[in-house]
Amino acid sequence: MIKEDNLKELHIGRLIKEVANQKSISSSQIELALNPRRYLHNADKIFKLADLDIEDAIQICKILESNLLETITNKYLSHIPFTGNHIKYAYQSITLHFPTTHFTISRNEENNTYLESIDIGQYIKEMVQKKRYSQDDLSKKLGCTQSLINYYFKQKSMKIKPLLRFSNALDYNLIAEIYLLRKQVVPSLQHLNDCVINLFTNRNRTENNETGEFSMHFKPSNQGR
Repeated sequence: MIKEDNLKELHIGRLIKEVANQKSISSSQIELALNPRRYLHNADKIFKLADLDIEDAIQICKILESNLLETITNKYLSHIPFTGNHIKYAYQSITLHFPTTHFTISRNEENNTYLESIDIGQYIKEMVQKKRYSQDDLSKKLGCTQSLINYYFKQKSMKIKPLLRFSNALDYNLIAEIYLLRKQVVPSLQHLNDCVINLFTNRNRTENNETGEFSMHFKPSNQGR
């Protein structure tokens, strides 16, 4: 279970700044990756934010080529089993970017529109109903008012810390199940000289062009991991 004191110690902006400094990426470069550009002319504000909207965090993870969200969930939600059962899998893609030796695994969604399809407040509301919790039950678990819970139910997106709290209250890793399963960056492979990918799938297709990337598209044989 997450202790509130531990969440108070969590500072998203500092984590982002640490990775950005390691990779010599400026706050202005990060700000350019966000759409809409919420921090125009004040990009350094990102580093000062203790919490951040999950969709902004995903965009920032992409430019940093670092899955900070996975790091956060591993630390704060490791006690919650990961199932991967809620997604109806479409064809997926594995892309290896040669200059950085990073693998990206993603669903076959055009222009990352998967974020537009997520209504996290409605999803949490449905989870509460599925578990047969009353709002009074949930408010006691979260230590907040029922009016605040109603507010969150109406939000299409949400900051990271409330998602951690809801995950803990519902015993369901919302960040991993809803977001990370759909788009994740696998850590860099050090000293990569040769690459062999073996896929045992119903269908696969390989591409190799002059963009510095090698990709495969495949259909997973089962759900979860």
